[in-house]
Amino acid sequence: NDPDLGEQNVMAVSWYQNSAEAKALYLQGYNTAKYQLDEHIKKNKGKKKLAIALDLDETVLDNSPYQGYASMHDTSFPEGWHEWVAAAKAKPVYGAKSFLKYADKKGID
Repeated sequence: NDPDLGEQNVMAVSWYQNSAEAKALYLQGYNTAKYQLDEHIKKNKGKKKLAIALDLDETVLDNSPYQGYASMHDTSFPEGWHEWVAAAKAKPVYGAKSFLKYADKKGID
């Protein structure tokens, strides 16, 4: 029960939710993914059905509101996780939605 650890967790969640750097990193990652996808489509030339597999947590969906709540209420995973998931309030991280729409328009599973 290190009080500094709780404060650091609050600061980390705040940085993640508010920093331009975090948003820029997501956009950079998804822009790179779009470029790579286009390269794979060119090389594939319709030979095989292409697909993308992604992790959801902090790759596609932003679960930082759960982390923020847990930090402010001195709890941790898995406490409250089931309720957070059931509420279906997670929003996409920056760049994820546009990338996935782009991939869908290209016929990617």
